[in-house]
Amino acid sequence: MHAKERRYRDSLADLDRGIARLAERRRLDPGNAQLPKYLMLGWRWRAEVLTRLGRPRDADADWDRIVALFPVEKRPEARLQRAIGRARAGDYVVAAAEAEDLARTPSPSGAILYDLACVLAQSASAAARDSARPPPERQELAEGYARRAVGLLRRAREAGFSQDPADRAHLDRDDDLAFLRQRDDYRAFVKTLPPKAP
Repeated sequence: MHAKERRYRDSLADLDRGIARLAERRRLDPGNAQLPKYLMLGWRWRAEVLTRLGRPRDADADWDRIVALFPVEKRPEARLQRAIGRARAGDYVVAAAEAEDLARTPSPSGAILYDLACVLAQSASAAARDSARPPPERQELAEGYARRAVGLLRRAREAGFSQDPADRAHLDRDDDLAFLRQRDDYRAFVKTLPPKAP
């Protein structure tokens, strides 16, 4: 509730207390199969709150805990969430590297490829704004991330994403893709999609 009201400091304090209690309970009852699930949920919320507070490096520890606890077959999903969090926090080099690594996993779904494209689009936007780098380097990084983001959107389409009118509507309004919308390759990609629902 605090996070929904953007009271992130209050939310963080509540999450810290709740996670500490769950960790203690897990120590006392290691056979309880529900406690790791609740801990992962708490870590995820706390990571998101820390990211909102501009502390993405602090959020990394929680994302790493989540990835470690996930069953092997579900780790890509947790890694994707970590990459999304890092991209939204502006930690674009790490986020993009994780997204590109995940894109190389065997047979990712169209929805996963779409989310990875969003991470790279956000990374492109963050790179373009990175005043710590000289302008030519910023432009080169942003261009590379944006080009690969559009490539992942094409792969997502081939894997079935964007065939549903709801997917197309989501793509048209997704703020994560805002940096791509003026690009010729993105516009060419959009022209290959089924028409919008009337």
